[in-house]
Amino acid sequence: MGLPAFTRIIRTVRGAINDVRRGINMIIDNALQHPWVRWARSKWPLSRKATLILIALLLGISLIAVGGYVLAGPAVYAAGFQTGGVVAGSLAAGIHSSIGTVAAGSVFAGLQAWGATMAVPTIAGVIGGFALVGTGAGLTGWGVFKCFQKEKD
Repeated sequence: MGLPAFTRIIRTVRGAINDVRRGINMIIDNALQHPWVRWARSKWPLSRKATLILIALLLGISLIAVGGYVLAGPAVYAAGFQTGGVVAGSLAAGIHSSIGTVAAGSVFAGLQAWGATMAVPTIAGVIGGFALVGTGAGLTGWGVFKCFQKEKD
């Protein structure tokens, strides 16, 4: 590969990076113009940076919560609470044998009812749940990092 081809590759990569930057700035500008954000900024005057950090933190925490909910079904299923009842030799069976008779309305009874009525979790659901949690953790981490980052002089 010669120098002209390498130069074209560099220009293409730089152009793609600039396109991504423009897209992110457009998303940020749209987020800042959202009625809820505008209302919040009218009540609590925050700088653009502080507003973006707050949005990242709230969105990150929300994604973690949603991802946790998505992953809760597969976790209950993997623990042994399934449509046929408690699976022999599972974590659920061990807990069941240690508590004896299950009281109506208990946490164990709730998990048993949930497991009995849910569909078998799919790999796509598990991957989606982890993606939500990972994205949420990344956004939350970025927000926390920015909160504690010292300003440049």
